[in-house]
Amino acid sequence: MSLLNVFKIGTSAGGARPKILISEHKETGKIIAGDRETSEDYNHYLVKLHLDDSDGYNKEKVEYAYYLLAREAGVDMMPSKLIENKHFATLRYDRQNGEKQHVLTVTGLTGWDFKGQPENSSYENVFKVALGLEVPHKDLQQLFKRMVFNVIFRNVDDHLKNHGFTYNKDSDSWNLTPAYDLTYALNPLFTFKATYRALSINGKRTEITVKDLLAIAEAFVIKNPKGIIEDIQELIPRWIEVAEELDIPGHIITAIQKEIKRIT
Repeated sequence: MSLLNVFKIGTSAGGARPKILISEHKETGKIIAGDRETSEDYNHYLVKLHLDDSDGYNKEKVEYAYYLLAREAGVDMMPSKLIENKHFATLRYDRQNGEKQHVLTVTGLTGWDFKGQPENSSYENVFKVALGLEVPHKDLQQLFKRMVFNVIFRNVDDHLKNHGFTYNKDSDSWNLTPAYDLTYALNPLFTFKATYRALSINGKRTEITVKDLLAIAEAFVIKNPKGIIEDIQELIPRWIEVAEELDIPGHIITAIQKEIKRIT
């Protein structure tokens, strides 16, 4: 069954970009609608569809490039791939071991409206929610690494619904979910006078500095924060290499490259 046929069935997911939920049989490769199976015989994916070139480029390829870079940076993400070299597919973290997993975003846990209550939209609050759930310290390290990646690679759409936690009923404990929706969310073909982060850092939404990141690290006892920041900064040249390997158009590569800068 083709992706478009699955799309017609109506197994869709929310969000600004067209998405579908699919399940792919591990042995036969058969694709079915994502609400029919939870068994371990299938890999369960959320697929972001590239239906046309109305945006002037393939956003899904850009997100896949960011996925590859984030993995190189040590950011925990679910395995992902391109389907038909244009649709971005990521394994679902809410389907594990043949069962549905209980997942809540920061917004779901707190009721904070990231649009109507911007004062609640800060990385400090995400860390505080994580501490309240008593996640292991390695999850705080991951959250810091994710934050640094988002700052350096200019993912400004890192709002409260883009950070979540999974409940483990066997251990009665919570864990940070793998990162998702890591991408260059702005249109690189447009020129913006100013852009603001969805989540503030040290009280700021623009011009984030190393000092701001280290303030978060100190507040939440992050180990080796300077090393994490430097390791991710060293990945900046990899954007061009990864994007070229994916045949992302040169003018898009250049436009995004101008936004990915070392911070001091």
